[in-house]
Amino acid sequence: MATFRTVEIIYNQTGQKVYAYHDEWALGVPTSATCSVFKGDQSLADAAEFSPTVTIDALSTTVAVASGPAQSNPRRLYVVSTGGMDPGVMYLAENGDEQREVVMPMKVNAASAYVDLENELRYDYASTTSNTVKGLRMELTVDATWVADANKILLPHWPAYKAIWTYTAGAISRRGYTYLRLVRQVSRHGVTLRDLQKYWPDLVNEDPRSFRGQQFAHLIEAAWESFRRDLIAAQRDPAQIRDQEIVSGCVVLKALHVAALYHGVAPGSWTSGEFEPKAKAMYDAEFTKHFGGSTSVKIDETTTGAASVTTPHPMWTTG
Repeated sequence: MATFRTVEIIYNQTGQKVYAYHDEWALGVPTSATCSVFKGDQSLADAAEFSPTVTIDALSTTVAVASGPAQSNPRRLYVVSTGGMDPGVMYLAENGDEQREVVMPMKVNAASAYVDLENELRYDYASTTSNTVKGLRMELTVDATWVADANKILLPHWPAYKAIWTYTAGAISRRGYTYLRLVRQVSRHGVTLRDLQKYWPDLVNEDPRSFRGQQFAHLIEAAWESFRRDLIAAQRDPAQIRDQEIVSGCVVLKALHVAALYHGVAPGSWTSGEFEPKAKAMYDAEFTKHFGGSTSVKIDETTTGAASVTTPHPMWTTG
């Protein structure tokens, strides 16, 4: 499934949604889907925690004006109607030659009936009914009784719950997985472009053309995902960290490293080759200082939501 991070569900809040996209989009959009949620240590033969109804995005429209790489703006897709299209949601575009690609709007202009996409279109689309844009996303609503049960909050060393999606695409039955945790507080950071500019004042000049106007959200998100993985490798549950200042400081330094390592850019007169090891060293030192076990950091070591102010220790051990 195209959902890589474990989804954090907030305890005792009803109406929460979980979204998923299937990997076999080249086969077409899903035509039917079901889902069951199990404990991480359960088999499929065990009773499910709950089996919610799955809704498939019903969007279906056609291309209104020729769009694609042959046009002056290859990121603009004209459609008959933008009704039901939202920024940040993925859709499946298909042309008359049965060429398909996943597209994600960053801007929806309902008045002029077009969407500006995150990436340039790979294929050309004509203004005929055989050139379509359809919904791809599947969603479920978390069971209201389950989400209100504090006993469903697991300690971090317990396996996450797994949502097993069974769906049909291209007349073929498929299965995918999403992993869930019930938490009292979701993991988050507070990093913005302004925070990055404290270390790199002219960073805005390095924004790739395809991402302009997004305030480096792509870079910050990549840094956040990498930091989360580092926490998990250090046997910390991201949802149990209770000091956002420390978290945000680490994400800022990780973002500087990601920019140099993967985007080949560096501040001032530095080259990316010179700056990358220095940025990595700064991040590693900051991460080790707070999560290496030698200093205190506020962590909820139970399932109650109360933070501990004692020196953190690994949440599970091997022996």
